[in-house]
Amino acid sequence: MKKSNMILLLLLAMAGSLAFCQTGASGSINAQVQDKERLLLQSLTPDQLQLIGQNAALFERMPDPGADPNGALQGLLAAPGIRGMRRDEAAFAIMALAGRHLEEDLKEIMGGIVALKESRLVLQKALTEINASLGGSRKQQESAAGSGRGGHRESADREATAFKSGPAGSGLSMAFQPARTLRFGIEYWRASLAGVKDCRRMSLQERLAEAGVLNARLAELDGLLGRMTDQLERGRLRREQFAQTLEGLVQKLPSKFEQQ
Repeated sequence: MKKSNMILLLLLAMAGSLAFCQTGASGSINAQVQDKERLLLQSLTPDQLQLIGQNAALFERMPDPGADPNGALQGLLAAPGIRGMRRDEAAFAIMALAGRHLEEDLKEIMGGIVALKESRLVLQKALTEINASLGGSRKQQESAAGSGRGGHRESADREATAFKSGPAGSGLSMAFQPARTLRFGIEYWRASLAGVKDCRRMSLQERLAEAGVLNARLAELDGLLGRMTDQLERGRLRREQFAQTLEGLVQKLPSKFEQQ
């Protein structure tokens, strides 16, 4: 990618970080943070913007910058820093950009949660259909047991015919694939469905086995949903810490960034 195009993308991303600044820990718009971010952004050179983006990427890959975002920033800027920028200016710009990126990562996780819930509905529907067919099969077996051997064969034939003409079960093959968000590398999972079998052609024993598989898959999926929900909550707490840090950093910016 050409340097000019990369800088343009960085400018757009930093401008978009205003959306993050609108929601601090209290959920209210912080106009002071927005105004100073806009003025700082307008004062930066293309080279400074590029360095801000590079340092933001380093900050986002720290083990947990949300635990002490200001300390993490100061440690990062103790190295080369940003040419021609005060430490507090650079810290503010990096945090603003990282906040925007965190918002994007949280949206990615939320999208993954929605996709897993949709997959859960598919699994649950398939399990319900198989359980319904198993219920009918058991009743027919109980009836056949009271009718003798010939009655058993007749009942089994009726059961097989009824299931073949009934609802198609799932026979689903589901895989859970680990993934990480683009910026902060937060782990989450994707579900993929494949290899659909026609359960109407399954024997009673095969359907019993399939019901067991579906129950196990649902339990696994519920576990992943719980872990992803925890990841989302930790990300939201980190976002609040970022917002609080920004509100503290904005007080240290020089007077040249007062609203004009």
